[in-house]
Amino acid sequence: MKKLNLGSNKKTMEGWINLDAQDLEGVDVIHDVTELPLPFDDESIDEIYSSEFLEHIDFKMTRAVLAECYRVMKEGATMTVSCPDIEKMCEYYVNKQICECVPQKAARMEDFKADPNCEKCGGKAIINPTRWRLAFTGAGKNKYDWHKNVIDYDYLWDILDDIGFKNIIKKPNIYKLIMTCRK
Repeated sequence: MKKLNLGSNKKTMEGWINLDAQDLEGVDVIHDVTELPLPFDDESIDEIYSSEFLEHIDFKMTRAVLAECYRVMKEGATMTVSCPDIEKMCEYYVNKQICECVPQKAARMEDFKADPNCEKCGGKAIINPTRWRLAFTGAGKNKYDWHKNVIDYDYLWDILDDIGFKNIIKKPNIYKLIMTCRK
């Protein structure tokens, strides 16, 4: 099975083809995905995983990159896409659920909880302000680590559906938009 970890950065996965624009340890294929086509034959990939990647490409390239993923995927192959959930981020802003008492980083999702004794949010916050801002901007650790795209469920679903993906499913998560689909 050929499995592609698209935009792997330093989060390379054993048994996968780790593709990134940067020459990093564990990256198997160095390729900027905005330079289409991808370096794979038609219908040659069994599975694609893309985590924290789509937001780093210009929004005008989203459809072209996802269509290129469709081209290289075998019939019945699956793709998982994970990116910041901008709809959730806007909801947290409107509902005043952003507070410093929520950890910016945690080992487990259930550890992202507000302090019930916090005077500012009364324990109702869901996200740390720094993490919230990073969802819109990226961390800026290198020239590729800036966000050029904001993605919500409807936007991504419409593109995937228009390309021809099937079985498009949203997975629950508090910060990320995680969707799976099939060719």
